[in-house]
Amino acid sequence: SEFKNYYKTYVDVRDMRMMPVALHGTDEEYTLFLTKTMQPMIDAYVAGLDAVAEEIREHVESIAEGAQNDANRSTSITIVVIVVVAVLLLLIAVRVVRSVRRSIAGLRAAIEAIADGDLTVEADESTGDELGETAERLNVARRSLAEILAGVGETTVTVASAVEELGASGEQVA
Repeated sequence: SEFKNYYKTYVDVRDMRMMPVALHGTDEEYTLFLTKTMQPMIDAYVAGLDAVAEEIREHVESIAEGAQNDANRSTSITIVVIVVVAVLLLLIAVRVVRSVRRSIAGLRAAIEAIADGDLTVEADESTGDELGETAERLNVARRSLAEILAGVGETTVTVASAVEELGASGEQVA
């Protein structure tokens, strides 16, 4: 606003006072007018321009500082979100690994029991994933093996009875 006042005053003095001196006065009068009247006004006008430039610079710096603060805040929020997501992913991964380990441990225990001859241990089929399907197939195989062994046991008893009867028949014949 002060700058506009300087400029308006300058234009008024230039048009109303300087132009008549320039057109109708002598060179000395014109030089004296420029030195005594116009130069101080020009200096004031330039000082006003400098003040406006300083205000603009300060305003731009303020805007830049605000933008930098916003950028820093956004960067901080982004880092926090990334860390939180990474921690959540890590927790999920740990949970999945533990679940898989439990399923594998259950399968291993059932397989070891079968290898040791214990056909009563069932593998846990409750996981509903590939390991659960594997446990289900292992349980089917374990039941089939138990049925086969039971059948072999019955056949052994039958064969033993038949051998005993043959032996008794052979003694009677002899």
